[in-house]
Amino acid sequence: MQNENLKWISDAGHGWLRVDKSNYIRSNFRASSYSYYDDQFVHLEEDCDAPLYINEHNVSNHIPEQYYEGYCFVRDLDNIYTAN
Repeated sequence: MQNENLKWISDAGHGWLRVDKSNYIRSNFRASSYSYYDDQFVHLEEDCDAPLYINEHNVSNHIPEQYYEGYCFVRDLDNIYTAN
């Protein structure tokens, strides 16, 4: 799988792998309650969900990163379990 639209998003306390929502839905991957979503993306928690997703989808290319000083917007998104 190409890493199209994949991006690491993090702040000082935590990080998430941003995945295109349509790719996430097609993948049938089931994220834990530590992951979040919005209209366009699913944000997979860095310690448990993101590594599993990367391994299951054979992502081997470099994934770009975006760091937020202070508080990251992902923390305010809806929990993935509200979408399942």
